[in-house]
Amino acid sequence: MAAQVDVEDCFDLVIANVSYKWDDLARKLGFKRGEINAIETTVSLHGPNHKCREVLERWIERNTSEAPLQVLKHALINIGERRTAESLEGAAAPPSGARGQGSHQRSQAPQQTVMTPPGSSTDFDMSGQGAAAPPSGSGGHGSPESHQTVMSPGTGNVPMTRQGPKVLLLNDEYGTSKGGVSTINLQAGQILIAANAVVYATALRVPKRDQEAADRDGIHLIQPVLLDEESVPTLDWLTKYHSVHFPHLPEDVTCIIGHADITDTAARNIWEQRYPQADLLTFTHVLPEDTEYYKGGRKAMKAWEKERDMLHKVDNAKAAFSVGPRIFDHYDTKYKGEKKPQDHYIFLPKPSELFLAKNVRPGGRQKVVLSIGRVRKVEKQKGHDLTAQSMGDVKRRIPNVKWDARGISEDDWETSKKILEDNLNSPDLNPNLMCYGTQEDILNDMMTAHLVLMPSRSEPFGLVGLEAIAAGIPVLISDKTGLAEMIKDLIAKKKLSAEHRHVIVETSVNDSDRASDVKRWADKIVEVLTYSDSEFEKAARLKRRSWWSPDTGRNPTAPSYRPAASRLEQ
Repeated sequence: MAAQVDVEDCFDLVIANVSYKWDDLARKLGFKRGEINAIETTVSLHGPNHKCREVLERWIERNTSEAPLQVLKHALINIGERRTAESLEGAAAPPSGARGQGSHQRSQAPQQTVMTPPGSSTDFDMSGQGAAAPPSGSGGHGSPESHQTVMSPGTGNVPMTRQGPKVLLLNDEYGTSKGGVSTINLQAGQILIAANAVVYATALRVPKRDQEAADRDGIHLIQPVLLDEESVPTLDWLTKYHSVHFPHLPEDVTCIIGHADITDTAARNIWEQRYPQADLLTFTHVLPEDTEYYKGGRKAMKAWEKERDMLHKVDNAKAAFSVGPRIFDHYDTKYKGEKKPQDHYIFLPKPSELFLAKNVRPGGRQKVVLSIGRVRKVEKQKGHDLTAQSMGDVKRRIPNVKWDARGISEDDWETSKKILEDNLNSPDLNPNLMCYGTQEDILNDMMTAHLVLMPSRSEPFGLVGLEAIAAGIPVLISDKTGLAEMIKDLIAKKKLSAEHRHVIVETSVNDSDRASDVKRWADKIVEVLTYSDSEFEKAARLKRRSWWSPDTGRNPTAPSYRPAASRLEQ
């Protein structure tokens, strides 16, 4: 009987962390579909917390195992909640008090469990750099329901009570295979976890590598409910049909985060329909007035409508985070109008530790040039046509050059291949086309490359270039990117050496100067590859300058500028 009381002492922790998966947990604990439907019906007036408690109490009543705690842990691991399973041993307490009474008392103040990473702070700071007080006030942040049990590192997982917000990140994946937005989403989750928030993240599909990333970061992933085996998840499941496909979103969410223009509509809808007491935040990654121009046709004509819609979605939100100075400056002006968030902050992405931990070295007889990014429909914006034509010229001057192109969708393979080959104009060079990849895949590409290109005619920031610099590999960046603007600003303020100006390549915004652009890029590529050893030395010096620090040299007291150590404040 003692073992049963011990495992019951874990129920509050399980409910707080996985109640949104109560039916999955029930199946793994041996419940039949009919019994799960019966619980859904009989407890229909209550949320997932009550349903999860009903499952656990029914299970323990009929449990015959001599090791119920191990059975529960195994069930949690099978539904992707390994972190919660591992924390159960410390939560199980010696028997005390009446079983039923204790259960009801604990249900009034459920606790959240977060594994605090070593060196993390209790401050809630979206940049992970500065200090800010944990949110309190509206949204129930200070209520007993938002208490969490934090397992202190290096202390044998001794629980201590702390308050923190419950955050819902809305995106189609928790990983980095789709590049910029997904990478920022992952970074936001990591920052929030380090600040002792409880973080839930939606994902339409969860490959093994994404689940491993979520387990590593302490993120609770929420997958959609499939109505039939033929269902193919789309963003509409979050935007229009979230009540059907995401019925088990966690209770008492205090903050919802969306990404323009991917999930900002979903965030707005879910906020208004399910969590009106929560705070709404938006990350802004795009400048439609610039980027849509290169997509041509109706998209170019309707760029202003897209931007107007983005302004509507962020109107009266708690805060908007603009990724990089260029986007911040643009929307700081736009927010002078009627549609605006309550606060506007700049978010400067930091390179992943994955890249910072590596130092790419020169070497290898074949010279490899790497470009990263989707091709079809954005070949003009991303400058893939410039890369192809330039590489044709480079091949004639450096015969042993090779071109790797990462980021080709399998569905667009033939179309992308034709676009690049039509521009290549070289029978001797075939681009090595590679599909979308994770940060690990891109890092492996960089480890065997000699140069990374980012020739975009319009790029609001340029995370790929930042990651290349962090890895210590030579890089060439179009001057029409937000990253190039930031580098030039830091050079002008003498925060970077003038020698690093050579990474920026002048690029025109239209086709009228294409020939000049192609020659300019080809000459720069040849120069970097010819003097590879010295270029890697320059890249190493640039890497050693921690210039991705939140201090970009601007005046943090200026009324139109929020410092880069952007905080989620109440």
